[in-house]
Amino acid sequence: MINRTIGIDLAIRGDHVAQIYDDGRPVGRPIRFRHEAGSLDAFMAQATAGLGSGDPILEMNGESYRRRAAARRQSAKVDGPHCLA
Repeated sequence: MINRTIGIDLAIRGDHVAQIYDDGRPVGRPIRFRHEAGSLDAFMAQATAGLGSGDPILEMNGESYRRRAAARRQSAKVDGPHCLA
């Protein structure tokens, strides 16, 4: 099982930037994406590449995610305090 963590810097203007870590080690270069369907689909394809169905795929972090994480926890399997599967 891979323990994948994804750190995301959300931008108000411009590209968002994400970095994927597997077992604490960076995977590839930072990923730039926009809040558009095609860009988000490409980001999610990279974020989930090589994961099994039970592997955690995203770790919410920072104050900006608290409300979103709380809402998603109601419908998602939680693995850790801020990790959604």
